[in-house]
Amino acid sequence: MPKSRSTAKPAAAAMKPAPPPGSNRPDILTNPVLHLALLALVALAAYSNSFQVPFFLDDISSIVENKVIRDLSGFLSGAGYSFNPRRVMAYFSVALNYRFGGLDVRGYHAVNLLIHTSTGALVYWLARLTLKTPFAASDAGSPEGNSRLYWMVPPLAALLFVAHPVQTQAVTYIIQRTASLATLFYLLAVACYVRARLAQEEKGSLLAPKAVVLYLVSLAAALAAMRTKEIAATLPVAVLLYEFSFFGTSTRKKLVVLAPLLLTLFIIPVGMLQTGKPLGELLSDVSQMTRETQGISRGAYLLTQFSVIATYLRLLVFPANQNLDYDYPVYHSLFTPRVASSFLLILGLLALAGYLYRLSAREKKSPFGCRVIGFGILWFFLTLSVESSVIPIRDVIFEHRLYLPSVGFFLSLTTAAAMLLQKRERVLAFLALAAVLALSFATWQRNAVWRDHLTLWGDTVAKSPQKSRPNDSYAKALSDSGDPKEALSYVQRAIQAEPRNAYAHYNAGRILDKLDRSGEAIGWYQSAIGLKPDLKEAYNNLAVDYLVQGNAEKAAEIYRTVLEKDPSFAEAHNNLGTILREQKRLEEAATHFKLALSNRPGYAKAHHSLGLTYAEQGRLDLALPELQAAVRLKPDNPEFREDLGRATAARAR
Repeated sequence: MPKSRSTAKPAAAAMKPAPPPGSNRPDILTNPVLHLALLALVALAAYSNSFQVPFFLDDISSIVENKVIRDLSGFLSGAGYSFNPRRVMAYFSVALNYRFGGLDVRGYHAVNLLIHTSTGALVYWLARLTLKTPFAASDAGSPEGNSRLYWMVPPLAALLFVAHPVQTQAVTYIIQRTASLATLFYLLAVACYVRARLAQEEKGSLLAPKAVVLYLVSLAAALAAMRTKEIAATLPVAVLLYEFSFFGTSTRKKLVVLAPLLLTLFIIPVGMLQTGKPLGELLSDVSQMTRETQGISRGAYLLTQFSVIATYLRLLVFPANQNLDYDYPVYHSLFTPRVASSFLLILGLLALAGYLYRLSAREKKSPFGCRVIGFGILWFFLTLSVESSVIPIRDVIFEHRLYLPSVGFFLSLTTAAAMLLQKRERVLAFLALAAVLALSFATWQRNAVWRDHLTLWGDTVAKSPQKSRPNDSYAKALSDSGDPKEALSYVQRAIQAEPRNAYAHYNAGRILDKLDRSGEAIGWYQSAIGLKPDLKEAYNNLAVDYLVQGNAEKAAEIYRTVLEKDPSFAEAHNNLGTILREQKRLEEAATHFKLALSNRPGYAKAHHSLGLTYAEQGRLDLALPELQAAVRLKPDNPEFREDLGRATAARAR
């Protein structure tokens, strides 16, 4: 009978870190500076073609149309926090981008790439720290294998993480910075905790100064992660899992060390609730806040996620046929073959993790490698649990949800490879190089698909031909690129797939307008408003069509209606002001132009319209600055330049 192997070691052994890489290894394989430089180079090469990728989907509401990010001081006064307190750190970073670069996408992509590269560096650091833990130091049965793990696993895990194309959605899709930034803070919290624990082991004191500082940084990073995205709710459990996996101290000491971080477990759930309510209302709040949609039951969502997780694993192993917008079925029975097989796969992986943990506690040969693989599997499922369990989300699958869980996958994969190829170093090095190069090229190719709306939505429609949103988005892209006839067929497919898609009805109106069929467009705008009464763009275009038909009074009535719903709608203010100016109601017109500018600073049309209004009032001293601002904002607009020239000449007379 083999004897059970404990992680606890004598004090001297516990304080002694794992041996450094063997001196017989070339420096290029062991030098952290070279590793991190290579990591940055791979990241830059893989994402070199992503800097011009435009805003997509949620980028519009979260960045382009988000007034909160335009005033950085608002985050200090509280307005930015109240906008979305659960993700305030992500929006603060976006506000910084806007402060220094406006809506220039290059700045947002540069920051996203910096976050991605830094997160890869944290994967590297966490892997290296793991090799210094007491459990690693106790792996005396395989010192050569332990040395191999030391120099191979950290750089390879980090490189695969950075190069893998499944990460493109978290990096290239700008607002998914919420996922990448939360992961950065998450890993920083775990890594600093581990380093603090190692400092405690080295000094033999829980209050060693270095350990205290690192622990405080870990707490700060945990708080930041939990105010970036809700996926950080699992962070205290991840730290608990790590502590019991790799540190050999007593349970009582573990709990003392873990207590402050474990208390952060309540930050996200408490922050989602409004205190001061009766218990019944609080329970109702919990039910509402733990679902993003009422359209899917918790049971159906969980069953669907079994299949989704299998898809995620397939993407990690074989990243082909990536899709921005999957047309994924919702399952309602465990006995559906796809669900049943996926469920068995998940059970098998969890059983494997349990077996590897048991094996690592009893087996003398490579117990550390078994423990890391088991830990990586558990990390994958733990960090995926927030978005792939019983909290229904309208979109059942999105690739950016793999960003944090993939860390566990890459740790397990590279550790298993190092164990299997212990005696074949050159084979391992060749396979590692080939994998990183292939994945980097695949990432570059995927980013080429993200190049513009036509290429991305064309790719998505080809993979989800029966789904409404891709067809609607592709129709808009075709229309905006000058092909409204082709666009009309795709928007019809979108409406056929989802007859109550208000955005598709609105888009049909836009396309018909471009085909000079405004009479038909009016009907589609009206149906869009009927389906979604707060769709302000439909009101605006409906009013424009009434103007085209010569019905200015009806158009003005519609503008007033939409401004009652959304007083900050700058375009409606400008267009209503234009009607009033033509009716010679100049003071009222000027008021609406000013409101347009207060809600959208830098709105060239409103500057131009206000300038013309002042000119008609004979107030050329006020007209010129407005007309100059319009030309400065839109220097290629001939109408703006001509009107400025006339006003300048009139003042000279």
